[in-house]
Amino acid sequence: MVQVEHVHVHEYWSSSNWNYTYVEPMWITIKPKFANSKMLVQMMINYEGYHNGVFRVRRSIDYPATYYHLMPQEAWNQPGNTDGLAVNSYDDDTLTTMHNANISFVDWPKTCEAVTYRLMWKYSTDGSTGKVFYLNRTLRDAGSDEHAISSIIVTEIAQ
Repeated sequence: MVQVEHVHVHEYWSSSNWNYTYVEPMWITIKPKFANSKMLVQMMINYEGYHNGVFRVRRSIDYPATYYHLMPQEAWNQPGNTDGLAVNSYDDDTLTTMHNANISFVDWPKTCEAVTYRLMWKYSTDGSTGKVFYLNRTLRDAGSDEHAISSIIVTEIAQ
């Protein structure tokens, strides 16, 4: 291990009517010490999701560069139409206890430039709208009910 970066996300965040949106503020940047290092990326997401959906992670080098990859690279469309790292548990009322998703993968960016990992949420496109996603809270949370903290940890592993 060479270095560890971590972010604890305390903020509430929500999205509706957006398909494949960034879950702000679930992102982290690390500048590798060695170009041949691998990155162990771990995300713990506490959320309430009002529709079928999936989580993805987008990696960019020297953010906000336009060059990016959806992670992990070898999983893209293998098998056909694979589109997520973890599922969004379906919840049809947005009033229940929030769910938890954990994502973990190893990346090899092959650079010493700054590498940014950003969480994305995508709901199934069935033609309807009003798909809501809440990070760290439930709909009924008024600041004293149910709330949580999500986190991201990136560990650089020297080769």
